[in-house]
Amino acid sequence: MVVYWCYYNDNDVFNFNRMAHLSCGCECMRLLECNYGTEVRIFSERPFGYKRYIVEWEDHTEIFNGMWYSLDKVKEIVEKRL
Repeated sequence: MVVYWCYYNDNDVFNFNRMAHLSCGCECMRLLECNYGTEVRIFSERPFGYKRYIVEWEDHTEIFNGMWYSLDKVKEIVEKRL
């Protein structure tokens, strides 16, 4: 089961969050970092204390470890593939 919710932050920026169930049975909040229409979405999460980026394509999902990839680097990789 996946739960979605939305809110506005202090700068009136619309944020879309997602609670995802991991394979280990625990839950982790995903923050939508970037959206490229309906083709691809970039989420971030901190499941075990370290940040990682989840890139959801229409047909598959990729995970980038935040220790090696910054958000800017992940965006650059995604934009090259679009």
